Amino acid sequence: MQAARRVVLTLPAKAEYVALSRLATSGLGSGSGMPEDVVDDLKVAVSEACSYFIQEAPAEDETDKSALQPDRDAEELRIEYELGDEVLQISISGCSDVRADGTVEVDPFSEFGLGMTIVRALVDKLELSEAPESRTLLRLTKRLK
Repeated sequence: MQAARRVVLTLPAKAEYVALSRLATSGLGSGSGMPEDVVDDLKVAVSEACSYFIQEAPAEDETDKSALQPDRDAEELRIEYELGDEVLQISISGCSDVRADGTVEVDPFSEFGLGMTIVRALVDKLELSEAPESRTLLRLTKRLK
């Protein structure tokens, strides 16, 4: 039995950085001998989960400079991969306006609900909970055997 491998990735909570999460997922999965279809599913699941924490910035002409929100550029996504012999657990934390209550039961037709419906279909377990520092944690679990 091999000890679990742990990889931690910290990224700005901006859409243009989500591709790096896909690359990390692909590298970890491929390097571990996971089947290509499983790696592809995990890349989609991680992308959707990261997107949960990224709020679209308003168009430049729609921004009221006098009422700017706190700088979202300073916010980060933390993605932690823990790969064991039989399970891959991916924990993604970031700032969110949705209250965490331990489960993910949402309207599948809402913007948030559609993304989480996709994630739930691609992994074996999906959990939503509160994390330290007023952050939210999404935990994806995929059984490998």
